[in-house]
Amino acid sequence: MIIAATNLATQTVLNVLLNLVNYNLGPYAFVFSYVWMELAVFLIEGAVYARLLSRGKGGISKKRTWLYALAANCVSFAAGMIIAKWLPGIF
Repeated sequence: MIIAATNLATQTVLNVLLNLVNYNLGPYAFVFSYVWMELAVFLIEGAVYARLLSRGKGGISKKRTWLYALAANCVSFAAGMIIAKWLPGIF
């Protein structure tokens, strides 16, 4: 539930902001913004996962939570770039 809720929140904000950037500033600003915003999402998600998933006995190590956040966001970033290229009107 923590991963789903965190991902839903960060991806919703990311996509709303990217749509606004693309509409107001164009595709070059979109690509630039996508890179730094995805980095911000990684930092937010990594911090949330490290704090909430590594608690107590049987929790996941903080290192693993950060690695998960990194891997998931790398895949998300790559998929987003592919989707944006195939369906430019989606943003």
